[in-house]
Amino acid sequence: AAVTDILYPKTDCGLDKVKPVIKIKNAGFNKIETPFTASYSIDGGETWVNETVTAQIEREDEIEYQFNTEADLSVPGWYDIRARVTLTDDEDLRNNNAEKRIISLPNINLPYAENFSTYGYWYSEDDTWQYTKPENETYSWTTTPGNSVCTLESPCFDMSDVQKPI
Repeated sequence: AAVTDILYPKTDCGLDKVKPVIKIKNAGFNKIETPFTASYSIDGGETWVNETVTAQIEREDEIEYQFNTEADLSVPGWYDIRARVTLTDDEDLRNNNAEKRIISLPNINLPYAENFSTYGYWYSEDDTWQYTKPENETYSWTTTPGNSVCTLESPCFDMSDVQKPI
C-alpha cells in the first residue's frame, strides 16, 4: 500500500476540526484483502492518529480514505501534515508516507493595516517570497533572486460588515 496524496486539509481560512483525507494506492502485485493501518499527524510526526482500513484494494487501484478522527486546526498557523500506511508483508516501505505543509488562516476583520515587518499570515506557496531578517535589519518579505514571477498570498479578510468595499 502507498500513500500517493494528502487530499485534505489544504491551506484555507477559518479551519476548525477537520477529517483528513488521503489517497491510498495498491502498488503491489496482489489484491489487498487484509485490514491495514492508516495514520496521520498534524505536528510533523510527534503524535499520530491510527485507524484500521478494511477496504479491499485491487492491484494498481486507488481509494480515498477519510479518517473518522478529526484533526483540530482551529489555532491559526502552520501545520506539518503527515500520513502513512502500515500493511503487514508490505514489500516496498519507501512509498508508505506522504507529507505537506498547510496554513490555517484566521479570518481578519477590517479595518486592517500591514507594514510587512511582522509575519501577519502572509505566505508564499512556492517559496518565491521569503520572510527573512537580513543582518542588522528588521524582518521583511523578500523575493528570491532570479524569479520573474513571485506570488505572495494574503490572509483572509472578513468583509461581511463593510458597507462599501473597494
